Amino acid sequence: APDFTVTTAADAAELHPDLQIIKYLEPLTLNRPEWGLDAGSDPIRRQAIQTAIDTGQPAISRPVPLKQDPKGRTGLLYCLAVYRPGASPSTPEERRAALQGVLFAPILLEQALLGIEMGVNAHLNIQIFDGNTPNHHHLIFELNPAGPATAATAAPSFRQNTTITVGGRPWTFATSTNATFDAAVDYSATWIITIGGAAISLLSAFATYFLGTSRDRALALAQSM
Repeated sequence: APDFTVTTAADAAELHPDLQIIKYLEPLTLNRPEWGLDAGSDPIRRQAIQTAIDTGQPAISRPVPLKQDPKGRTGLLYCLAVYRPGASPSTPEERRAALQGVLFAPILLEQALLGIEMGVNAHLNIQIFDGNTPNHHHLIFELNPAGPATAATAAPSFRQNTTITVGGRPWTFATSTNATFDAAVDYSATWIITIGGAAISLLSAFATYFLGTSRDRALALAQSM
């Protein structure tokens, strides 16, 4: 296309022997800032792309600024490698040799998890961290934030941290009850455990469903090109 331009880091050629150029976008109008971008010039994007290529499995990046988002928000990249028709590579080297391209989609968790608030009915504070521990520097999603602690703030009746693997990355779900829960619930250890476990199950089910449907959509897109 006459207006297609490659955009890469000044030192990209020194750091990596290959460029990972974004050539096809759908829809182009909304994603034009990414068109022609050398995704491999960013170490976070390159890590996710390379993981997808070498494993043959969907991979999700660490948080990264999304250039196509008009608000400049941070999101994630879902990556899926596509190999030559008929190829059955079983090692990283074979997968690299059979590679045709990598499909990826940007993810804004606040949009992807839009319905989760209905599922927990505002009774829970939910945080998702990229990594094996709750580290606020790696916070990627928050629902019903608890606000600053004070002397009058009661400790949550229930708190649970659970780590699951999503797209090859560990995510830690930190779940705790809040004042809405305390005001509405007649305390019962069984009930507290049940609602906390249900929230974790709901989030885990979402992660599984999202990755499965994203893979199907990516494959359908690849077949149409």
